[in-house]
Amino acid sequence: MKKIIVIALCVAIGIVAVGILLKTRTKGLAIESVLPQKPLVYVKLNDVEKNMKEISALPLGQALINADYDLLTRQNIITPQQGAFLQLIRTKMSEISTNPVMKQLFGREVAVAIYPLKQDMGELVQEMKILNPQLVSELLSGVFLVTRVDPNVQFAEFFTRYLTQLGAKVSQGQVEYKEETLRTIFISGDPMRLAFVRLDDLLVIGISEATIRESIDVYKQGSHSLAKDPQFAKIRSSFLDPSSTVGFLDFETFWTLLKKQIQNIAGLSAQGPEKDVIQKDLDDAFKRVDGFKTITMSSQLAQVIKVSSHVFFDPDELDAKYENFYTCPAKVNETINFVPQDVLGYQWSNCLDLSYYWEESKREMLQKGAPESALGEFEAKIGLSIEQDVLPAFGDELGGYISDIQTGGLFPIPKVLLFARVRDKSKAQQLLAKLQEQPIAIIQEETYKGIALKYLALPLGEALQPGYCFLGDYLLVATSRQLIKNSIDVSMGASSSLKADPGFNEVNFGLTDKNKSVQFVKIGQIADKIKGVIQWSSQWVAGRDQKAQAFESGVQKPLEEVEASIAVKIGELEQMRGQIVQREDEIWDLDVKGEDVSAQKAEINELKVQIEAKEKEIAGEYERKEELENIVAQTEENVPDPALRESFLNELVYPVLDGLKSFESYGLRLTSDKDALISSLFLKISD
Repeated sequence: MKKIIVIALCVAIGIVAVGILLKTRTKGLAIESVLPQKPLVYVKLNDVEKNMKEISALPLGQALINADYDLLTRQNIITPQQGAFLQLIRTKMSEISTNPVMKQLFGREVAVAIYPLKQDMGELVQEMKILNPQLVSELLSGVFLVTRVDPNVQFAEFFTRYLTQLGAKVSQGQVEYKEETLRTIFISGDPMRLAFVRLDDLLVIGISEATIRESIDVYKQGSHSLAKDPQFAKIRSSFLDPSSTVGFLDFETFWTLLKKQIQNIAGLSAQGPEKDVIQKDLDDAFKRVDGFKTITMSSQLAQVIKVSSHVFFDPDELDAKYENFYTCPAKVNETINFVPQDVLGYQWSNCLDLSYYWEESKREMLQKGAPESALGEFEAKIGLSIEQDVLPAFGDELGGYISDIQTGGLFPIPKVLLFARVRDKSKAQQLLAKLQEQPIAIIQEETYKGIALKYLALPLGEALQPGYCFLGDYLLVATSRQLIKNSIDVSMGASSSLKADPGFNEVNFGLTDKNKSVQFVKIGQIADKIKGVIQWSSQWVAGRDQKAQAFESGVQKPLEEVEASIAVKIGELEQMRGQIVQREDEIWDLDVKGEDVSAQKAEINELKVQIEAKEKEIAGEYERKEELENIVAQTEENVPDPALRESFLNELVYPVLDGLKSFESYGLRLTSDKDALISSLFLKISD
């Protein structure tokens, strides 16, 4: 019995051990384990083939894939370069999911890591001047491409065969390095070599042997890998789990390198006072991102697509001028309590610093040459002080919503309501009273459920009656008073708020928590409304084109008449000149006979007068012809070919808008941590 128990335990342990081994083996080596620490840029794609298929299958993906880019290029709707780029994207998306070799090479997990150049940019510029053939290799020496492949993938054979098909003379080489086989592929006469190594189930590809040797070193040592980088551990904690795509930018290093080059270029291109002005502008631009460390991004493809981004910064290094935007605290959004359920889009933010924007506006005015007295003159004209009357009136919250776009009237009318938090109601009322002193229409007042609202009575119906009211601590301004009434109803519980909307709740992953900013859009419905506006615009343009063509036709007939008149007058002119020749011949004959020629001379003088008058008539006709030709040319220039417009709409615009209808709703929240600005995007795909 004991033997049976011992055997059973051994078998069980063996099964568990094999299971762990198989699980570990199936998972494979982490890509970060073969990459050095501190990359400048890092991007990794997971489940590439699967995600490409899902993206391509979406109506929007199908619209982009099936668009006739050749037709759009031939008709000059897009440039040949744009057409070639779009064709390339379409081809590569298709290859990943259809080409067997591409599927094996890049269909599972792919990563690109870019490291700072080890050579100074100044030296590289000198090498560009002398056309150093090694320059491309040096520029790309910090680029690592890593892909997870099946054991049967023969990359060297595939790539060699591919280059050979292009007519290149390709050679292969290999060396052993730390018990790993490092392979190279190079083209005869080209100094650049493609190097790669297979490490477990990872294929590491680089432009030089040195790049691959560095990857092998990291793989063997382990402790110097990106996977063991303490900074990367913090970055990785910000990624969505699971993730379809992850990536980050070492912004501090990138910005340091970029700033150095910008300063060098500015120093070379400007001298004297101009250099000081440019340096001051550069310093101000640099301050905007002082303290930024790393920018991260990750995405998750599912029924609700999620994209998360973190901007990590050091609070102590932020410039005081811009610090408030990054560090202002997130707070509860109260405005959603007066936003109706059925809106198409909604936006709210709570970190609006009006004083900052006012100071920036003043600075830009002075830079553009406006005199310092201009501001005082403007304030005297409107009877208000911006800093004493306007800025103190409003708080740091601003937003609005759009409930519809009406296209059934003379022109599209968006139904929009904007709101702002009021800090000093009396100052806000004084400001509005000042604006009402010269109204463009009669201002009327109405009390609705105890709240006074004012609006303009325009002769365009209730759809366009701009008005405003104070609702609690907020000023509401809308394109129609009905929108204001709707918000009042929602605030009093008489109708449902946006929080009850099913589309909103499908993307409500923290949208109603404490935030710095919130956005919500019903993409499908907005796309449908935009399509309606475009169709209305297209009909309007078509009507304008018909009028232009009618005008052109009306001009064309006088032009033809002028051309015919010129031809007739030129004939008459030639006839007169012929008559002068005849009279001169008669004079010659009469002179020989000694007879009187005074009548012939008088007739010649009369013909010369008539010829001069006829030439003036013809010159006037030519001027008239030129005027009419210019009118026709301008008409043709200003009226694009209707067929081109229809091709653009039918081949690209409408299919894209129809494709967008597959996305039900979109949500975005912006919040912050003590050292990070965090944005989270949510996109609901239709079932």
